[in-house]
Parts: sequence; structure tokens; C-alpha cells
Amino acid sequence: MTKFFSLFKDADARGVFGSLIVLVCAIAVGVCLIGSIVQAVQAKESNTTYALICEVVEVDRANDTITAQDFNGNLWVFSGCDDWVEGDSCGIVMNTMGTTSIYDDEIENVKYGGWSLIDWRE
Repeated sequence: MTKFFSLFKDADARGVFGSLIVLVCAIAVGVCLIGSIVQAVQAKESNTTYALICEVVEVDRANDTITAQDFNGNLWVFSGCDDWVEGDSCGIVMNTMGTTSIYDDEIENVKYGGWSLIDWRE
């Protein structure tokens, strides 16, 4: 323990100790800078997706496709009939493909959302 305190008595040791503090601070600033860059890239990527709530309006078991309609009347088609029936609701994660038009958007993921006795389209 006395060796540690002797570092502060010796001028050369203080120079080494000061250099060590500067090095640690520089590393900390570098890590923060890299972290903020990574966060900005992730935020940019996350702006390319959005969610839709849709109702299944057609189940084509012959072609294994489902047609779902969103609240704006747009129709979206995905595959995998499994247990889907008309009237089911689903949540769809869409990818904007980096454009403002919805007509080139692609479906990334679909989740079953249940069913309803109320027809919201009326």
C-alpha cells in the first residue's frame, strides 16, 4: 500500500500516472464514439419497418396463399395456409424497401392475431 502512495511523491511516477489517466480517458471517449455510431446505424435500419393489422379475406389452399386486407383497403398476400380462415386477424411487419411508396413494400413477418365476430370493413 505504501508503494501506491509513493507514486504521488515521485515526479516521474506522476508523469506515468498522468499518461495512464489520459490513455484511459481516450479509450473511454473512443468507445462512446463507436457506440454512438452503431446506435445511429441501428436507428436508420429500424426506420425501414412498420406494422399493419389486417383481416384475412381469402384463403387459397390450392396455391397455399393468404390474402389479407388492411384498414386502408390494401391487399397483402403471403404463403402458408396452415390453420388460417377468413375473418382471422393478423399482424404483419412490413419493410419499406427504403422508399416512400407502399406498393413495393415486402412482408417480413406475419403473426396470428385472433378472430372477430365484428366486420370492421362495414
